[in-house]
Amino acid sequence: MNASVITVRRWAQLLLGAAAIGWGIAAMITAHAGYLPWDVWHVALTNWLHDVLGADATVGGGVIATAALALIVSVVLGEPVRPRTLPGLLVGLIVPGVCTDFALTVLPATDALAGRVGYLLGGAVVFAAGSAAMVGCGLGAGPRDRVMQALLRRGLSVRRARIGMDVLALLAGMVLAGVLAADPLAALEHRQVWVGTVVVAVAVGLLVALLLPRLSIDKGDAERASAGAGRVRRRSGRHRAPRRRRAARVTRRPAASGPDLMAGALSSVTVLADANAGAAFRRRWRERRS
Repeated sequence: MNASVITVRRWAQLLLGAAAIGWGIAAMITAHAGYLPWDVWHVALTNWLHDVLGADATVGGGVIATAALALIVSVVLGEPVRPRTLPGLLVGLIVPGVCTDFALTVLPATDALAGRVGYLLGGAVVFAAGSAAMVGCGLGAGPRDRVMQALLRRGLSVRRARIGMDVLALLAGMVLAGVLAADPLAALEHRQVWVGTVVVAVAVGLLVALLLPRLSIDKGDAERASAGAGRVRRRSGRHRAPRRRRAARVTRRPAASGPDLMAGALSSVTVLADANAGAAFRRRWRERRS
């Protein structure tokens, strides 16, 4: 897998993951059997914007407003905004809310038990797949994940930070819904907090943990792809570098024994004696001719 394929995969995971989060939120809201903790807050915030401010707010607008608020909180907590993380930040800020509004207008409502269960479980699966894809793409965390990262930098564990944020969103949504309806149990009566809230909260956590290793694009893949692309460029070049010749293998011979050393010395003396005799014979032959 080369570097360009990995880049395309990163962006595809980011965009499709953000869209899947929006569709999953809409499906679980349409099921009307219990929302995710953050969706309880989204719906309550949307109703507050509509009733108090008179704004023509939608659930997607509540999702975007919550993401903007989470971004401000993360900056206040000291989480910096870097250019490398801007794609995930901007996509996570806008795309889920837009897709939620679109999906709510497309998905048909149903009162059948099978349809509601299908919406609930299908929405949980789609939401978990989108969350794992966005986190695993490596293009930056979304606004809420940035808040969790800021809390991790302050010494909190992942479990405590995640559970604390979900519980806070759930309680804030229930309180806001109760204030608007003048009924503390309004969220329970309208089945915003119901059995499905616990089911999808547990299911989403397990599914994200299961899918994240399969959808993660780590730095090792990118480095291997870059190295492979470099090798391809070097091979396709016009002038190829000469291959290095392997050094000749030097074989060590065992150390010679005493008799071998004596034989070698005698053979050397014999060769020298023959050479001296031949030189004397050639000198006498030249003297006779002269």
